[in-house]
Amino acid sequence: MINLISTGQYKMITHTLNYETNWYFSDLRQSNDPHFLALREALKNNPILIVENASVALTYLEQGGYIYASQQDSSLIPYIQGKCDLYYFSEGLRKAGF
Repeated sequence: MINLISTGQYKMITHTLNYETNWYFSDLRQSNDPHFLALREALKNNPILIVENASVALTYLEQGGYIYASQQDSSLIPYIQGKCDLYYFSEGLRKAGF
């Protein structure tokens, strides 16, 4: 994921509420974990696209070329998985620390 963002092949996308309340984005802003350090570096030249709401984010995802970081229990996961050519993965990603 980090390499895809770093090379510009993919862009990370989220919506405002997710960015402001999700533990992943909080850790992205503050954590010294190697995953987040590397992702912050990748995002320097390819910043996160933060859109108004989940519906807008899903529209971008359907177009391809976007990565949406989400908790496994997010209500959006079944919708994302049900769409053609959308892939859900968690292997190699940091898990919540709570």
